[in-house]
Parts: sequence; C-alpha cells; structure tokens
Amino acid sequence: MEGHIQTQAIASARHSDVVELAQATSEESVGKVEVAKGNVSITRTDGTKVKAAVGAEIFQGDTVETDAEGSIGIVFADNSTFSLAESGSMVIDEMVYDPGSQQGSSSLNIAQGVFTFVSGQIAKTDVDAMTITTPTATVGIRGTAGGGKATEARGDTFSLFPDPVTGVTGEITISTQVGSQTLNIPNQTTRIANSFSLPSKPIVLPASAVNQFYGSAIAAAPPPPAQ
Repeated sequence: MEGHIQTQAIASARHSDVVELAQATSEESVGKVEVAKGNVSITRTDGTKVKAAVGAEIFQGDTVETDAEGSIGIVFADNSTFSLAESGSMVIDEMVYDPGSQQGSSSLNIAQGVFTFVSGQIAKTDVDAMTITTPTATVGIRGTAGGGKATEARGDTFSLFPDPVTGVTGEITISTQVGSQTLNIPNQTTRIANSFSLPSKPIVLPASAVNQFYGSAIAAAPPPPAQ
C-alpha cells in the first residue's frame, strides 16, 4: 500500500510539473517550420491565419493545413520532427518541453493527410509522453520513426520506420476503442477501418511500397537535428 501511495505521489508530481510548464510556455514557440512547399496555412488559436514559410514559428494550439500541392516539415522544441503532405490538416494539441529536465508531453491531432515523424527527447521518457491521434486511433511512440495516413472516411494506416540517424527501430502502439497493436519491426504496417475496429494483422512493406505510399511526406521531412 505504501509503495502504491508513493507511486501515485510521484505520478501526481510529474503531472503537476507538466501542467505548470504548459501554463508557463503556452505563449512560447514550440517549433519551427523547416520545409514549406506549395500553399500551407497556419491558423492561430485567436483565428489569425498566416502563410507557412521556412523559419515561421509554431505554437501550441495551431492548426496546420496543406492544399493539394502543399507540404510542410516542422522541427519541434524537443528535436522531434514531423512532416505533413498534400491535402492535410493537423492541430498541435499539446507540446510542452523543459530542456533542462528533458521532460514534457506532445500530442498531435491529425485529421487528414499522409505524415511522417521522428521522435525526439519527449518520447524517450514514457510511451504515453508523445502521442498522435487520428480519426480512428491514438498512437503511443517510443524512441523511433514512423508514418501514417489519416482519412475521414476510408480508415487510417500506420507504419513503423527505423530511426534515420541511428538505424534503431523502437516501437509504436496503435490503440482504438476496442484494442491495440504494437509495431516493432522496420516497415511493419497496420490498417484500421474505424475507431471501433481492431488494427489489422501487421504486414511488412517492401521499401518500394514505403516510398510510394509515404513519398511526399518523406520528401517534406526536415533533417533530424542533433539530439
């Protein structure tokens, strides 16, 4: 019982630290645009819309949208990277990071589009510290790279990639309302029809299929910064 209480106290303290950090950094930039092609817009929480350009700052709560020929690559404060290809839409739900303790939390909501990511410092702390949400699932990320395709009507696809710098393959866990699936093999891929269906049995895509499916997002991915 005493150990359980201590564990709860530690978890509560960590949550409190993240909340305080979020309040302190809510008006600070959480990332920067490193790649911008075509027509890409950023809508701030106050409704202001700006055109995305290389060097533009990203803030918590921003909505990022790409048109039929647009794509964007972002480097976040914890050195994680994210790219979104054409006809995409995403919201930076949460990005809180303390470079001193290297603690924080990250949550991206992808409504539509093909995307890729490489995790940074936040994902090293806990499997739930960095998450990506789509219309069908939530993805927990632990020290790796990956990609996905979110669609409003035709289900979502998720793939695991090796880290482009170290070559190490971590894992991602994709969870729906009724179950979950962990990917831990390079190019392993699963598909989800809707939020009330199980992820499909994983398959391993050949490199050619990965490039064909994720090519536009891979092309927009910024070079990973030094960790």
